[in-house]
Amino acid sequence: MANHIEFLKNVPLFETLSDMELDKIANLMKPEKFRKNAKIFSEISQSNEIYIVMSGQVDIVKEGIIGKGNQHITTLKEGHLFGEMAFVDGFTRSASAIAARDTELLVLKKEDLIKENLDSISREDLLIIHKITVRIVQTISDRLRLTNESFFYTQQSMSMNPFLK
Repeated sequence: MANHIEFLKNVPLFETLSDMELDKIANLMKPEKFRKNAKIFSEISQSNEIYIVMSGQVDIVKEGIIGKGNQHITTLKEGHLFGEMAFVDGFTRSASAIAARDTELLVLKKEDLIKENLDSISREDLLIIHKITVRIVQTISDRLRLTNESFFYTQQSMSMNPFLK
């Protein structure tokens, strides 16, 4: 667990946590290994886990129309997190995650972080949940901003193409 704490110190999601808070989180997280090309989760699957890449790489893809193949969205490397949207909103996954090479992840389940009986959560644990939630919201906001920029430039380049008018 000590090596997980050192690793987590360098993950932006946890940069505002103290060593004691990191220790609590590290004890909640479970390591999982995936072989190259193994599916971590599928688009539209139900799940409430957040993943952090410890080693290896993960491709995030949208599943294509039959015969069209998958649409690659991004490749995530060590220290990157994914699965945050379903973790926050409880909806199905918006894309699939596939191990691009042999990969080790740390997995945090929402129910392990946020216990069912909120009355029994300590003030310290509420502070940890708050800090992590703020960082997740910032991550989602950053990704939405990038998506907006990408959409804008795609629309702009399409409008300049005389064959698309």
